[in-house]
Amino acid sequence: MIYKSGSAKAAFVSAAALFLFFPALNAAAARLKRPDPLEALRKSLEGPTVPYQGEVKIQNHARQSRERSSVTMNVFWAGNSHYRREITDKSGNTRQIIVADGQSEWIYDPEGRKAWKGPIPADSRGEIESELRLISANYAVKISPGRRIAGRRTWLLEFKSRATGALVRRLWLDREYWLSLESELFRPNRKVGSSMRFASVSFNPQLPKTLFAFQPPAGWQIIPRLAPREVSAQGGSPASGGRALPAWLPSGYAFESEDALRGGKDPVWHDRFSDGINVLSLFQCSDEVQLNFGTTGAEPVQMASTHAKLAWTQDGLVLSWSRGGRRFVLIGPLDLAAIERVAESIP
Repeated sequence: MIYKSGSAKAAFVSAAALFLFFPALNAAAARLKRPDPLEALRKSLEGPTVPYQGEVKIQNHARQSRERSSVTMNVFWAGNSHYRREITDKSGNTRQIIVADGQSEWIYDPEGRKAWKGPIPADSRGEIESELRLISANYAVKISPGRRIAGRRTWLLEFKSRATGALVRRLWLDREYWLSLESELFRPNRKVGSSMRFASVSFNPQLPKTLFAFQPPAGWQIIPRLAPREVSAQGGSPASGGRALPAWLPSGYAFESEDALRGGKDPVWHDRFSDGINVLSLFQCSDEVQLNFGTTGAEPVQMASTHAKLAWTQDGLVLSWSRGGRRFVLIGPLDLAAIERVAESIP
């Protein structure tokens, strides 16, 4: 009963009034509370301010078939450069473990009995403003209530290209801590290229310090990873040990950053170009250096100027070729025509 006294008719009328007016008030309140989409994205890029752990399912969808490669990642994050990621394949075999103890980052491969030790990647929060400007220039971003993921309420962010109107990416952000709980990245053919989803997540767990300590087993090969050095964006002649940069990039892409591994006469150069969401990476080095990006599939393709190989990862297509004693690898979520055009523009 609505009232302790009074007629049934009064109770019915009062219930009807609640039904008619309260949904409207609640909808208005929800609209007022809906965050600005770029501000929500900013909070997500900054990352949670509390420790968390979870199980993440990651899928990469093959380019020309229904084939999917999938891995599971158990992640533990305690802040202050303390984290651990354990990656297993669909058979439950551990493929890679990444551990940071606040001072160094270890990446080790149980199957290969190798471990790489190097500096923890630099904090990228200082680049958030430039990323947001690129996103705003290239994408229309919409926010709406999202579905529950791992038992958590979410906001759904959808990114559509301002040039084509195509849906490029979807993110589901935790409403309390802004962690990205699910993402879908679409290929130019408008099909999902890769996705990740938290199957479970908990915030403020008690994480033992032993999680972030790594001691390689006896007999393992320990390989030092050198700190990257900043290099000029002007590039240089490949023949002189410098790097070549593409003369053409897709609309909206801009040079983002570059680095090189110190210590060798002929370092591996890595240049990154971004439109705020998607990243196009260019690697180049001596033809004697072998680069392994964990690609799926491989097929020969004929470019205008040379032969190349095409494969794919969760980050997009992987186009690799050699010319003049140099090896080049392009990785990005472009269609084949676009990534070939970038490749052909590299001198």
